Amino acid sequence: MTAKILPVSRDQAQENTQITAPNEDVKPWQRQKNEPARWFLRYRIYQGLGAKRSLRATIAAEQDQDQAAKGDERQRAEGAKRGHLSNVSVPGAWSRAAKLWRWQERAEAWDMDVQKRRASHFQNTILGSCEYASTPYRIFELNKMVDILDQYIISNAGTDAHFVLACMRQQQALLKDIAAEMRAYPGVDMEKLDAQIAVHLLEEREKKQARERNK
Repeated sequence: MTAKILPVSRDQAQENTQITAPNEDVKPWQRQKNEPARWFLRYRIYQGLGAKRSLRATIAAEQDQDQAAKGDERQRAEGAKRGHLSNVSVPGAWSRAAKLWRWQERAEAWDMDVQKRRASHFQNTILGSCEYASTPYRIFELNKMVDILDQYIISNAGTDAHFVLACMRQQQALLKDIAAEMRAYPGVDMEKLDAQIAVHLLEEREKKQARERNK
């Protein structure tokens, strides 16, 4: 006896569609293993709604897409004017699917990835040409300004006391700025750096004393 083959609707066919080859590298916002095609498409609508995303908004957006596909622009426009979102009810199947397939968690992962990609693009295309956006560059420039003030102080030590005091105050403010920049810079071992600079300063002092003795 031949088994009777029952007709399958398009929605049922989509519901039963599965990813045939599991992929460990699938991102949370991509289609998951065994995720029905119909619900993945609905998740994509949900994901694309951004900060305003909700199940009600997703259902309304899907309805708008269906009406637009049918060419019913007038009905879609009228629905928007009425604020049709408040009239949308969320079927239990939607709530269960959103929970089962972790829509909120996946959409948040998508948001985070978008932010990272935007930050990377900003860094690679814009910040690379902005020297003062770089902490090491700012420290370098501040240090040069301290050196310049040092020269002003030395050259005016015996002639203009007010100017020298103003330079010293400005120099102290710059030194505080350098310290703040260094504390904010990640990955720097300040104790090791301080020790290295202390050795360098001691060597420079000894060289200076040797030059003065040889005069």
